[in-house]
Amino acid sequence: MEQQLENGKALGANLVGQPFSSAYPDQGLMIREPDFILPDDYKEKSITLPRYTNNPKYGEDHTFLNYTFSDTLEDLPDMIAVTNHFLLPAMRPFQWAPLVSFVWKSYWPSTEWRYRTMVELLLQRATGGNALDWQTAWDTIDFLNPTTEHGSFFNGPDTSQPVGGHVVLMDGENLTLMALYGYYNHPWVEVSLQDFLP
Repeated sequence: MEQQLENGKALGANLVGQPFSSAYPDQGLMIREPDFILPDDYKEKSITLPRYTNNPKYGEDHTFLNYTFSDTLEDLPDMIAVTNHFLLPAMRPFQWAPLVSFVWKSYWPSTEWRYRTMVELLLQRATGGNALDWQTAWDTIDFLNPTTEHGSFFNGPDTSQPVGGHVVLMDGENLTLMALYGYYNHPWVEVSLQDFLP
């Protein structure tokens, strides 16, 4: 694993043209500071082929080898977009191991599309004098539901299909939790966490 990391750091240095810093994340977690901005030198580093498509759903994506350092997109002072994917440059070398790159090759357009779409929806609905109320927040986090435009594109229109994992929204002030799991045509569940507190 150490050699894989060193190989990734060397590749990163070649891509950005300067020494590249990366280290094992503390307990699997790496923090993006609020003022982090992705440097221009780290953008658009992937290798593309004009007629190549590695995932037919994203025909406009011609990425052959993905070495892009994803832009975090979200820059509002009162909103944090979180992902379990490697957004920080220091994390990207862990995805460049040959086996990981091969397995993830066709999946990358999908995961990047999901992140970008969710953040763009958040930005649209939280700017221009708008505020994210409970229903708007739920509509946003549930954007992969087949009944929505984005969900129908990503999952198809069948609402009887299983939810990929689960969808959860929490109101930290009122201690209310809403979740959708099982199948998309099942009703969502709402729970008051106050009921579980002494």
